[in-house]
Amino acid sequence: MSSLQLEDSMKTVFGHAKGLTAAQTENLTCASVGMLLAGSVQLTKIARWLHREGQQDSRVQYLRRLLDSDYLTQEQVYQPLVRQALSGYRATEWHVLLDRSTLDGTTRDVLMASLHFRRRAIPLAWQVNALGGSSARQQISLLAQVRHLLPAEQAVVVHGDSEFGSVEMMRFVRAQHWQFILGQAAHKLYRRFGDKVWRRVDSLPVTPRHAVYVPDVEWTQDACYYPVNVFAFYRPYQNSPRSPRHEARYYATSLPIAHTLRRRGRRRWGSNACSETVSLLAGTSRLRRCKPIIDTTV
Repeated sequence: MSSLQLEDSMKTVFGHAKGLTAAQTENLTCASVGMLLAGSVQLTKIARWLHREGQQDSRVQYLRRLLDSDYLTQEQVYQPLVRQALSGYRATEWHVLLDRSTLDGTTRDVLMASLHFRRRAIPLAWQVNALGGSSARQQISLLAQVRHLLPAEQAVVVHGDSEFGSVEMMRFVRAQHWQFILGQAAHKLYRRFGDKVWRRVDSLPVTPRHAVYVPDVEWTQDACYYPVNVFAFYRPYQNSPRSPRHEARYYATSLPIAHTLRRRGRRRWGSNACSETVSLLAGTSRLRRCKPIIDTTV
């Protein structure tokens, strides 16, 4: 495909983003084609491939001004394109990955929801929050954004580590008729339905050679959320180049216990959903200027 054909295709794509003027569509098309031809997200490399007059410095400045534009937001530009792309995606289950990563290392985090696609994490929506752990309200608010991007009848499995394992999150996910596989802290309590004894999840007899699966339990003494299935296994990780180790991982899920459960869950613990895209997001001056979002509501 020639650059002119690519430019025409990108104009058609951005034509689906409502509310953009002809000039804004032209600017987005120019930058996107330059990025595709450059095969890079570095402004200096993209600038060399821009289909416009001017010296290299002025082209880089043009890109910086574009990234600072108020209309260049995920709701206005990015998510309409994602919705269009997802309309042609066919899979029995869609796996939505939740993750959080530090944006600048000192003050802000990126909370992100991504779609697992061929061992990659495609961003669906994100929030920039104050540095530190995210709350259940922030996480639910993010999933509420994602909900409008997914077909209503599509089977969805939501994955997250222990930061996303609250009962509030479980209830929200199930209210959307989705499933979940969410990590849990070792001190969380569970009990078999009808049993009177609450047990810590790290009391499960899991070993490096044998995983443990416990169906139909009540989850946490405070919430008594039911039904939940719990499983635990040892996962190898590389602590240093010469000392591989194993650590126990605990998960609560709404999916039935089956031999395929860990394979389905591997979409989360087999990839880093957030860090693959944080470098791109951090490179835009627009995102650096975003104010932290604290306890946003649905």
